[in-house]
Amino acid sequence: MGRIRRVLLLAGLTALAVAAIAPASGAVRVTTIRVITYHQHGHRVGHSFVVRGRLKDAANRTNRVGRFEAKFTPRRHHRTRIRAVAIFDHVGSLKAKGVQGPGDNRLPIIGGTGAFNGAAGKLRTHDLRGNHTLLKFVFVQ
Repeated sequence: MGRIRRVLLLAGLTALAVAAIAPASGAVRVTTIRVITYHQHGHRVGHSFVVRGRLKDAANRTNRVGRFEAKFTPRRHHRTRIRAVAIFDHVGSLKAKGVQGPGDNRLPIIGGTGAFNGAAGKLRTHDLRGNHTLLKFVFVQ
């Protein structure tokens, strides 16, 4: 009888150890990337406006980290539909899409490629002087 109890106790402890380790190995990883946009050129396409440019590291503006393209389409009530993709050199891309209005500064991140495959989160924007915008990508994978 004592031997069966020991086997059951050992099996129970093993199950607890596996349950404790499993969430740690499958944990969600939160990533934050801060970049500054440098608008190079833009043009009108129908009712929309398309802007393309470079992305630079927010901590060191001399480091180019990628490029971006964004399409802005006016909507009713002073709102704008935005579709944007940020392509990070040799890493992957992040795609954001949504509607912004006065006082809004967030767009949902709807996907990614490469190292950012399966990304979901939010993109926060903050206008800087000139044609520059601070972008803060916060996402999980």
